Amino acid sequence: MRDVVTGQLVAPTIDHHRTEADFLAHCQCLIASDPTASKWHLIMDCLNIHQSESLVRWIADIEGIAFDTLGVKGKSGILQSMSTRAQFLANPLHKVVFHFTPKHCSW
Repeated sequence: MRDVVTGQLVAPTIDHHRTEADFLAHCQCLIASDPTASKWHLIMDCLNIHQSESLVRWIADIEGIAFDTLGVKGKSGILQSMSTRAQFLANPLHKVVFHFTPKHCSW
């Protein structure tokens, strides 16, 4: 995690392997860093770990959305595909809103 004002590394939270669990822990650490924030906007590329089932379940928990309404990964509902998960994560009504760069976009 970096301080956006100074650019200093505050706390390394993602390992060089960049697993789904690492990214989820990073997001949880980031949001926990300021419990008074009313809204978070996170800008991501379209890497699969940025649209994971565990990330959707975490946001659903924050939003008070029952897990049994999310569907089944690869089969139905919000969890059906990366596209449906990204759409859910980008919901502007959520406390944590993910914004995804266009596919094949360069940083």
